[in-house]
Amino acid sequence: LYQDGSLRSADLVLTPALDENERQDYELVRQTRPVKAPQFKFENNRFESSNVVVEFEPRSGGRIKELIFPQISRDALAGKFDYGFYSHSTADFILKPDPATIASDNRPAELRIDESADNFPIRVPVRCRIDLGRVGMLWKTYFVYLDGPRIDVRYRFCLRDIRPLFFRLGGLTINPKAFDRKNLKYATVNGGYTPEEYSLAGKTIKQDELVGVQNEQFSTSLTTIPHCIGATEGWLDISDGEKGLTVVTDKALCYSVFLLHYEENKNDYLLKTTASVGECDSTGTGFWKGYYDFVISYIGHKGGCPQDGIKAAGINSKLVTLVPKNNRKSFTL
Repeated sequence: LYQDGSLRSADLVLTPALDENERQDYELVRQTRPVKAPQFKFENNRFESSNVVVEFEPRSGGRIKELIFPQISRDALAGKFDYGFYSHSTADFILKPDPATIASDNRPAELRIDESADNFPIRVPVRCRIDLGRVGMLWKTYFVYLDGPRIDVRYRFCLRDIRPLFFRLGGLTINPKAFDRKNLKYATVNGGYTPEEYSLAGKTIKQDELVGVQNEQFSTSLTTIPHCIGATEGWLDISDGEKGLTVVTDKALCYSVFLLHYEENKNDYLLKTTASVGECDSTGTGFWKGYYDFVISYIGHKGGCPQDGIKAAGINSKLVTLVPKNNRKSFTL
C-alpha cells in the first residue's frame, strides 16, 4: 500500500485449466457478499488442511520438518529425518561466500501467517525473515495450497556483494519410510520431448558433494560439483509407482539445476534433492549483489511420473497473456 492506504501493487492468483490456444474471459468485480472462509488451521508452527499438512522448524530458519499430503499418503513424503549413519546437511538453503564461511538457514526465524488469511482462498502464505549476518537478508514465504497437494516456497534474498563458491536452495529430504526402495526412481526431461525415468535401487549418486575438497578445505581446483541433472523443463519427480513428489523450479526468475544425493545401507536409504543456482570451477564463479527471487514448488501425486500433472503446473511450459479490455475492468486470459 501507499502511505495514504491506497493500493500500490497486488498479486492476482488464478488457477485456470487451459488447453493449448484456449481462451477464457474474466471480469474483476467488487465483492458484495462475504467469501466462504477456507478451512485450515495454523498452530504451533503447523499448518493443517484437507490437502496439505506441513510442520515448520522455527529454530532452523523455518524449514520444513514434515510435509504430508493426506490425500496421497498418511506418511510424510519429505522433511527432516534422523538417519544417524549418514553425514549430510539438512539445510533448506546453503551458500558458501568463501572457503572459510558457510551461510545457511540454521538460524532462528519466527513464522507468521497473515491476519487476513481468510482472503486467500487458493493458497495461504506463511512467512519468516532470516538475518544472514554479513552475507545479507532472506525473506522466505511458503504458499500452502488449499485445493490440492502443493506448496510453493519463495526465497527473496538481499545479498551484499559476494562471489560464492556455491549457492544452493530448496534442500529437501525424502522420507525413506514413505516410498518402496525396490521401485524408487526419478524422472525428468533432459533436452528431449518425453520424460526419462531412472531406477535408484542399488545406485549411489552424490551430485551435491564438493570436488577437490578434503576436510572442508578447498583444493586449488575449486570445482564444486562433478555433474548435475539437466531438467531442461524445470522439474524433477521422485516416485515408487504408487505415489510421488514433483519438485518444480521457476526458471523465469533464475536458472537452476537439480542435484541428487542417493545412497543405501542394508536396511535404509538417504535421498535428497537440491536446486543449485550457482557453482564454481576453474573458469570462474558468479557475482551476487542486491535482490534475487527464487520459487520452488513441491507437488504430490498418485501413481508414476505425472506427465499431465506436470504440464498442468504450467510453471515453465506455457505463456499466459493478460489482455485488458476497453473498460479496463475485464481481461482475457
